[in-house]
Amino acid sequence: MEKVEKEKKYGPFDEGVIPIYSVDVPILDPSNPEELKILNFSVHSQSGDIVCILVPAKHITVIQSVIKDNRISDIRFYSDTSLFIGEGIIRSVSRIKSGPDKGNYLIEIHIK
Repeated sequence: MEKVEKEKKYGPFDEGVIPIYSVDVPILDPSNPEELKILNFSVHSQSGDIVCILVPAKHITVIQSVIKDNRISDIRFYSDTSLFIGEGIIRSVSRIKSGPDKGNYLIEIHIK
């Protein structure tokens, strides 16, 4: 009998999971649509190619304009050893209801 190993797939990763500690999201400034802003967010948690970012409440209206089609392009993903640019699919957005981050949001992104 031949033993067949299952191959794991991690989206854009070639050799397993790369721990990501922050992301930059490009945003068009609502007051000046020709100006591009880059907002940096910390990664709250990660599981494979799914990252959960912490978004302060003051940025949620800007983020909602970006995620209206559930896809964010040109995200910069930072790890200790590398930077890569990719896109993400929004899986969920939830408001934090208690604790030190109460009122802020967690956005779960599937890296493509």
